Order: sequence, then structure tokens, then C-alpha cells
Amino acid sequence: MKETVKKNSNRLYFNYKSLDSFTGGLKKDDLVILGTDPIRKAVVVATNLIREVVKQDKQVLYVSLGKDKEELLNPNILIDDESASIIDVEKRAAAHQGFDLIMIDNSNKTWNDTYLVKTKTYHRYKKMAENVRIPVLILTGVSSIIGTRSRPRHIKVIEYCNYMFFLYRPVLQQYQEDYNHRTDDLFNEMEIRMFNFKTRTEIKAYAIYSKETYEIREISSRIRKLLRLARSLGLNAEDSIRYAFYWEDKELPEDRTDNIDKGEQDDDQRWTL
Repeated sequence: MKETVKKNSNRLYFNYKSLDSFTGGLKKDDLVILGTDPIRKAVVVATNLIREVVKQDKQVLYVSLGKDKEELLNPNILIDDESASIIDVEKRAAAHQGFDLIMIDNSNKTWNDTYLVKTKTYHRYKKMAENVRIPVLILTGVSSIIGTRSRPRHIKVIEYCNYMFFLYRPVLQQYQEDYNHRTDDLFNEMEIRMFNFKTRTEIKAYAIYSKETYEIREISSRIRKLLRLARSLGLNAEDSIRYAFYWEDKELPEDRTDNIDKGEQDDDQRWTL
């Protein structure tokens, strides 16, 4: 996640290299749907995205966060758990100038509505983004959108959507050999599927997350090397994640990740936290 792309000051970035490279940064009138499986991970994902946005001194309007809202308390975040309609959200956005992102997590039920209702709803969200000139990101559950991992290209409401990001638990771990895979000690991976229906393109990326801190980071080459190094020191999966996240942006006392990448496993304990 720490690897970022070259930024345009007129666009919004999440500091996730795969997302930012795919979108080129969100424009001020973009509508994005972000689905998670299971839906309870939506707040976890939102927390990570918002954390990266506010680090850039950006302002976020988060709508209907509910019981988990205390996790996101921050001077740059306005939490709105009172708005009951798109009109309410529009009024709130218009009343508080300076927002850089509107994130809404109360739209899950719309996927069970009729096609007409869904079309009107997402058309309104897109129009809201255009009217207030703020990108809008909608959180929802993947299963309520497509039910399976098949391509969601037949959902007609996508004509109003610029991007869709879906986060799943992958069927097979992508880097188990890198991690000294043990069946009783699994790493927590997420598969990120990104769709741009205007250009008919899609890509996949992979992230790893900590059940301890709920932090999510993309699986970069350095993260893989640090995880392998942690495993060579005898750490379990969660401790290896904590180790890798800690050292990702730091220089090890003697950075031997290249040696680990070549297959050298060193039992030296100098790098333990």
C-alpha cells in the first residue's frame, strides 16, 4: 500500500497503488461502488481507505456509519448517521463546503429492489457527484450484487458507475510458498477485483490484512520478502504480518530481504520486534 503513483492535484487517491493506477485518481464527479464479502468487512475496508485519504489532509463525509462510527473519529471526517435519503446527503454535502470524498454505507438494500428503483437510485448518486463536484463511494455486499464471482457486466445500473471494486477472501492463497505455508497457520489475504465499465477493463490485485489491527496493505515485493524473513525467524502468521507492516517503510539493521528472496534463511534474531 505504501507504493503510490504520480499524483494529479485535481484528483483523489487512496494510496493503494493498484487502485490509484487503475483509476488514475478519482475525478470530482466519479461514482464508485465498493463491495466486500462478507459485508461486515465493509467498515474495515472503509476505515483503511479513509485513513489514507485524511493523511493527505482531505475531508471526508461518511454517511450512516452506525455503531462502528467511533473507529473513524477524526477532525477530517464528518460522520452523518441521520440522513435518510439521497436528498439529505446532498443537503449535508452542500452545507459543508470542502469535502473531498463522500462515502455511503446505507445502500445495501437497494440491490434487492426492483431494476427501476436501483436505476433511479444510482442515477441520483451519480447526479449528486456531478452536482456537488465530489466523488461518491458506495459500500455494499458483494453477494447482494452478483451472488458469485462471475463478471458483473450484466448489471445495468453500472451505466451510472465509473468503477467497481470487489474485495473477496481468495479461494487459494496467492503467495503461500513465499510465506512458508502451513495449513494450520494461514495468512489473511484479500483479492481485489477492479472494473472499469467505460473502457471494459478489469484487473486483480491482492492485499493482506491483520486481524489484530484490521490494517490492510497490498502485497508488494517488499511485503513478501519481509513475510518470508519473519517466517524464517519462526514467527506465526499474525506476528509475521505485524513484523512486515512495521518494517515495510523502514530499513532493517542489515537489510537481508534480498538474501531471503534468493532462498537464504537466516536464524539471526536481530530483527525481531
